Amino acid sequence: MGDNNNTQERIEKLIELADALEQREQALTLESRQLEQQSQELDERERKLALAKNRAAKEETAEPTPAPAPQPQAAPAEKPVEAAPGKTLPSAKTVEEINEILQSIFLDYSNSIHTISSQLSTVTAAMMCAAVTCVLENHGFDAKEAFLQEMEKVLNGGALGVSCAMPSTTPRPEPEKPAPPQEEPAPPDEDEADEPAPAENVIQSILQKEEGMVRIGSLTEFYQLGEYGYRNDESIVRVELPDGVEQLPGSFFYGCRNLQEVWLPDSITEIGAYAFYGCESLHTVHISESAALREIGEYAFAMCAALQSFDVPQKVEVLGTSVFRFCSALQKLRFVKDGSLRSIGSHLLQNCTALEKLRLPDAIDAIPTSMFYGCTALRKVVAKGVDTIEDYAFYGNESLRTIRIRTKKEIAPQAFEGCSPELEIEYLNY
Repeated sequence: MGDNNNTQERIEKLIELADALEQREQALTLESRQLEQQSQELDERERKLALAKNRAAKEETAEPTPAPAPQPQAAPAEKPVEAAPGKTLPSAKTVEEINEILQSIFLDYSNSIHTISSQLSTVTAAMMCAAVTCVLENHGFDAKEAFLQEMEKVLNGGALGVSCAMPSTTPRPEPEKPAPPQEEPAPPDEDEADEPAPAENVIQSILQKEEGMVRIGSLTEFYQLGEYGYRNDESIVRVELPDGVEQLPGSFFYGCRNLQEVWLPDSITEIGAYAFYGCESLHTVHISESAALREIGEYAFAMCAALQSFDVPQKVEVLGTSVFRFCSALQKLRFVKDGSLRSIGSHLLQNCTALEKLRLPDAIDAIPTSMFYGCTALRKVVAKGVDTIEDYAFYGNESLRTIRIRTKKEIAPQAFEGCSPELEIEYLNY
């Protein structure tokens, strides 16, 4: 009998490992497809740039015109474009076509710059940035200056498009600094006062990193992080979210392996699925008992191997499937006595091997499938509202000695498989 139990336990563990590997493989496949699509788009844009360059070269040969002399300006806003010796400037139509291509590149790049950096490793993201820069420089653009100018325009709500200059063998001189204005500048309009800061200032404001500490200063900065937030960012150690955030998107901190501590605001109402999945160094989650949090999505804290305790706020109504699955250091999960919890998902605490005891809220009337599966240190469970225990709820709980439930309405045959024969079930009948 003992051999059969051990064999069954091994089979179940292999099934769980297979499920976890399948989920990771699906996530990697999705990211691979996204990267392939982005690569194809960059190839297509490079092809268009090459065609535009060839068209401009043909126009030079067919219609040579002398280059106009630049007009001097007291305080130029932009450096006038000069043709290289023996070359002519392309037609307005060609410049317009190239600007349209650049507009597409810069707009897409500015909108997805954080998504790219969050989905890829830092090294891969840097390589992609370098690739874009090389493509532009090979076509005769000062890529660094153009990129900084266009990013600033995007963040200030301005139009895109840069002046097109043909390749030149002579080094480009540094642009002269505009003369300081003599008159007092007019006060900004109310609409202009709310515009985002230039790119460099915004990035610094968002990241504000001090030894891995990230403080997101406002809702605007939070939304600028995008749907995937800091996904797979291994540089952050501590994070503080601003007041006003109501929903933490799914996978926002997915795979942040070095994240240790997080502060969540009282305004938050939902923690999305997989929000902190795989944050293996996360040991503390700061959230007030009176926070507005109502739902914690599936796998939200799964695979957080360093998480030692968690206090469920009073207004939480739903704990999704596998929320704390494989949190092997979790010793305490506390519920408020008069809390709002009404629903808990299956596999909620599976393989939480450090958990020794738990008291469920009285409103919970069923212990779902595999809720305490593999909790080998669990000794005592008090669930005064429970009358139903589903399959494998306490599978392999070798240390379990006491369970207190309201009454016996339905208990699955495999609910206590692998448990000690010394286990006692007490029915409170009230």
